Amino acid sequence: MSDPLPELPKAVSKLGFALTKKVGEGAFSQVYSATWTDKPNKTIAAKVVDFSKVNKLWIEKNLNNELKILQSLKHTNIIVVHKVVKTTSKAYIFMDFARGGSIADELEKVKQPLSESKVKKYLRDIIAGLTYMHNNGVAHRDIKPDNFLIGDNDRVMLSDFGFACFSLNESNGKLMRGTKCGTTEYQAIEIKILGQGQVYDAKCADLYSLGVSLYFMVLFAFPFDISNESECIRRQKSREFYLKNSKLSDTLKTLIYDLLDPNPKTRITAKKAETHAWLSTNN
Repeated sequence: MSDPLPELPKAVSKLGFALTKKVGEGAFSQVYSATWTDKPNKTIAAKVVDFSKVNKLWIEKNLNNELKILQSLKHTNIIVVHKVVKTTSKAYIFMDFARGGSIADELEKVKQPLSESKVKKYLRDIIAGLTYMHNNGVAHRDIKPDNFLIGDNDRVMLSDFGFACFSLNESNGKLMRGTKCGTTEYQAIEIKILGQGQVYDAKCADLYSLGVSLYFMVLFAFPFDISNESECIRRQKSREFYLKNSKLSDTLKTLIYDLLDPNPKTRITAKKAETHAWLSTNN
């Protein structure tokens, strides 16, 4: 028997929201499918963040930053936040519902690489969302299959903007950051070797993480073993990874190689990746 649904506070229920089923949970939040009278024919998602499980600094910095960024972005390949309601104990975030879960969920279910044609469709959506973000001065900083949600008609939406940033370096218009963040397996080489007081271009780092994500989607393996940090960094610096599956097309191998460029200055951008030869063909 499933757990009973929590009762929504009046500040939330009076807006026409109702929870229908628990669909997931994290360390400090729970996710439900929900309905909303403003969109009577559409299932939405409700992320409920419990403030008692996080510290005040996290609320002020990470949560408020995530909500501010999400509400500033409007694109078909970025998760849409419809409404945010905060009470003294919780935050209720109502957003689009991803019927297909995440790409990471799909990989875990099939336990094998996804086909090139499927990944190509997914990646077009992901890069379209990334290009829009970067053009609007936002970097995601936690690009990985777990944060690629699959909606209706297999439309992929970028989600989880807890590490996202939009502070520009005034001298060059780049998103320069000095904080290590993201998921270790997908981290760009420049973040791993970041020294105290140094900065990196967060947009370029997003593309490296996309390269690791692409590799994982088409090979169901990581390009670098992170168990030995120094060896991992050495391999990242020399682009020493193996495209084990000989069935991968040459143009796909080229895109992976371009994304995993250890030099941020020569690494392919999201805008250039959109027109890459592999993504330009339909087969």
